[in-house]
Amino acid sequence: MLQLVLGWFPSVAFANLYGIIALAALISDQIVPRLAGTRRFSSRPSRDRGSFIAIYLCAQVGMVGAIVLRFLSIGVVPPWVQFLAVVLIVVGTLIREWAILVLGRFFSRVVEIEEGHRLIAVGPYRWIRHPAYAGMLITDSAIVLGLGTWVGALLMLVAMLIPTLYRIRVEENALLEALGEEYRAYMRRSWRLLPGW
Repeated sequence: MLQLVLGWFPSVAFANLYGIIALAALISDQIVPRLAGTRRFSSRPSRDRGSFIAIYLCAQVGMVGAIVLRFLSIGVVPPWVQFLAVVLIVVGTLIREWAILVLGRFFSRVVEIEEGHRLIAVGPYRWIRHPAYAGMLITDSAIVLGLGTWVGALLMLVAMLIPTLYRIRVEENALLEALGEEYRAYMRRSWRLLPGW
């Protein structure tokens, strides 16, 4: 089994590099929010409407589906694409963690409005309203692409994009309710998830 999985990568050295970078991306997503000053559990009422669990479950479905596709050698990519995927894992992780650090105590894994909640429009939020989600989508899709299947990466992207767009709608409704015209004006001058969109 190990030999089969190692055969997915251009070399054992690349497999080790990929594993270290993918693991670092996952670990940083646990550490950086704590460094940013977020609380693990909040006493504030959640407005999440199931969006966190939807993203979590879709990520699991996307990953399992992608691994099955890789086992079946569907959509296998050349080695240079796997190298590009490792770069994208780093880029996506840096975007996400930068966004979390800028949000600081206002970052939460579930949608909630904090006491004294205010609009953050600096750092990546100057241009994009949800850069942490953009980083998450890039990282998760690139992790699968690094396994060597573009079909799996596309599956992961779609599996994550659907609940993420739902989450964005829930979050923006909560922020509009809390911040009113200030947030509405911010929506007019910024992109939702990616430049141009």
